Amino acid sequence: MKALVCDAFGPLEQLSYRDFPDPVPGPGEILIGVKAIGINFADSLVVEGRYQVKPSVPFIPGSEVGGDIKTLGENVEGLQVGDRVFGYSDNFGAFDENIVLPVSSTKPLPDFMSYEEGAAGGTGTAAVQIGKAIGAHVIAVCSSEEKMAFAHSQGADECINYTHEELRQAIKARTGGRGADVVYDTVGGDDFDACSRAMAWDGRLLVVGLGPAPVTWTP
Repeated sequence: MKALVCDAFGPLEQLSYRDFPDPVPGPGEILIGVKAIGINFADSLVVEGRYQVKPSVPFIPGSEVGGDIKTLGENVEGLQVGDRVFGYSDNFGAFDENIVLPVSSTKPLPDFMSYEEGAAGGTGTAAVQIGKAIGAHVIAVCSSEEKMAFAHSQGADECINYTHEELRQAIKARTGGRGADVVYDTVGGDDFDACSRAMAWDGRLLVVGLGPAPVTWTP
């Protein structure tokens, strides 16, 4: 099969597209023909050797996948070849034509959901939805107009495009100078510093792994 392979830790540009041995499902596993993959900031950190998990090289990066079942391993019940599924790999391997996953790491893909939606991360979306559900005023921090529109569709009251606005000042402006009561930060670095300087008195800054952009909540 064809795959994007990391032969040595370094920038993403060093990944090679080449043949790699086909995986074979074992007991309780399924072989998935990959139709869509999720690409996250963490994937680049893994390739660069800067993630908390450092796989042995060579390896195939990627963790989120959507596709069709091609082969069933032993003792797999309730699934059939051709079923649409999505899943997450703890051992990477999604950036290829085929991937083996434990059945426990996959879910059936509903007919109304596309492969791309099944292979997409959702922590930021969940933060927006939860914030809105508990009655907060939700401000989503995004990098493009398209992402801002999506955040609005998920319930965000306001959005900040951090490529056009200085983040600290933008948070202060949208909270009337008060600052954010809660910041859900999946980025770190300069964005963490900006958010920490834009907190309300007794505010809470929640750091969750590494990822795309923060979400702020105010009552």
